Amino acid sequence: EARIVSGVEEAQISVRATQGAFPDLSQFIMVDLGGASTEFVRVGEDWQSAPISIDVGAVSLTDAHFARCENAQAIAQARAAARAHYAPAVVRCRPPVEVAEKDLGAVPLVLISGTATALASLHLKQVQYSAELVHGSRLSRHDIVELIECLAALSVAERRVLPGLDPKRADVILSGALLVEAILEVFSVHQGVVS
Repeated sequence: EARIVSGVEEAQISVRATQGAFPDLSQFIMVDLGGASTEFVRVGEDWQSAPISIDVGAVSLTDAHFARCENAQAIAQARAAARAHYAPAVVRCRPPVEVAEKDLGAVPLVLISGTATALASLHLKQVQYSAELVHGSRLSRHDIVELIECLAALSVAERRVLPGLDPKRADVILSGALLVEAILEVFSVHQGVVS
């Protein structure tokens, strides 16, 4: 039966799914980038942080910065806002003091959202979406910057016909790419793994 779960339970389910999908990862940072919020959970070998929820997502960033246009100024403002929103998550994703800290940039970052899979599909230039090819693929900062430049050059109508992109995401995918870029930057991670 379908039931509504709390945000904390959703994060716990997502962590278990991520652990099942990547059993070789003894530690990682799980990121679930939604429409109105983004959740982070840092998982260690025998501990995990409490879920951290930041009130920004692909839809809310679009509404706040791209309601009128997607010019260079709006993109710069959205980029700065994304970084500012996510900066507190870095501090809150630190391990407990009794756990030896590993360089944050060396901890894999796993992106589990539809935004991430859509960006991976675009990066892979899929004609038709394939979950098998997307799962486990990697998006580097360089890849994301290229996607941002490509998406910014297209209208929403042009994005709707991009191969591999669900047309329903065409209006929010630029914001999603800016958010992934900000996450990689604030966590000092070179790339994210997509699930």
